[in-house]
Amino acid sequence: MQPQQQPRHRAERRWLLDTAAWRAAPDELRWLAALLPAEDGAACLAYRSVDDQKRAVASRLLVRACCAEVLSLPWREVDIRRTRGRKPFCANAGAPGRAAAPNFNFNVSHEGDYVALACHPHLIVGVDVAAPQALRHRGDAPQRPLLDALRALRPQLTEREWARVAGCAPDEAAAECAFQQAWACKEAFVKARGDGLGFAPLSRIEVEAPQAGGGEGGAGAGGGGAAAALAAQVSVDGAPLGRGWRFELRRLPRRHWAAVALAPPSAVVDAWGEFRATLLQPQLEEAPLDGSPLPPPPFELLTVADLLPHDAAGEYEARFGG
Repeated sequence: MQPQQQPRHRAERRWLLDTAAWRAAPDELRWLAALLPAEDGAACLAYRSVDDQKRAVASRLLVRACCAEVLSLPWREVDIRRTRGRKPFCANAGAPGRAAAPNFNFNVSHEGDYVALACHPHLIVGVDVAAPQALRHRGDAPQRPLLDALRALRPQLTEREWARVAGCAPDEAAAECAFQQAWACKEAFVKARGDGLGFAPLSRIEVEAPQAGGGEGGAGAGGGGAAAALAAQVSVDGAPLGRGWRFELRRLPRRHWAAVALAPPSAVVDAWGEFRATLLQPQLEEAPLDGSPLPPPPFELLTVADLLPHDAAGEYEARFGG
C-alpha cells in the first residue's frame, strides 16, 4: 500500500482503486472471482463487459480487505450481507476489532475510472464517485453539449443547483464540476441512510458546495490525496441536516469527484434490522474525539494485490505480475 500521509483516524479509511490503469485479462478476473464466495464471483463474471467485471471484482475485494484489516478478521471468513435497501454491511459478530470500531460500517462506489471505499468506526458512511460526462457517453452518436446531456437529470436537481450548473456556461468544465459535486453528495446521502432508490426524488436534497473549478488541480489520489477535503452543506426538504451529519468532497484525477457522507446511527433505514443489530453504539450522535481531531483521511490509491489475503497475493503477482 501507499505510505500514509497522516495518522489513520480511529479505523477510518478512504481507499481507491484505478480500474482504468488495471489491464485485467479474462483469466485474471476468473482467478480473482474464484477467491470470492461462489455467489459473488458468479455475479461479477455475469457482466458482459470486461470494464464492468473489473469494477464488480474490485468493489468486492475492497470491501473484504477493509473488513479483514479493521476488524482483524480472516479474509476468507468475512461475511458480507445487504439490507433490504441493498446497503452492504459486515455481519461478523464478535470480531476482535469491534471494540475499537463499535459501529464499523463501510460503503463502496464505482463509476468511470475508479472504485472507491470509505469506512468509519462510529458514524454511518456513504460514498459516491461521479465520473465526467465523456465517460458516461455510450454508443456511436455524437456527444451532446453538457447541459443538453444533463437535462434528463434536471428533475433531480433543485432550482438553485440547476442555476449553479447552468450559470457556469459556457465553461463546461466548471459546469460539470458543479453538477458532479451536487450529484455525488446526493448519492452519498441516500447510500449512508441505506434506502437507496427508496428515497425520491433527489430534488428533495439540496447541496451547497464550494465554487467548482474546471481544472485538474485540487485534492486527488496519490500525491494530491493529502490536500484538504472540501466541505459541503446539505439540506433535505428545506431543512439543514441535523447534528452528526457532514459531507466531504474530493477531486480525483481525470475529472472525477468523490463525496463521502457521514451520519449518526439514528439516520439508518434498515427494514430488516440486521445491519442495525451490528451497531454497538446505536445512540451515538457524533464521533468521539481521541485527543485533537484529525481532518478526514485522504484517499489512498491501492493495487489489486494490496486487497488480497497474504497467501493469495504472492500467487497473484507470480501469475499476473501484480
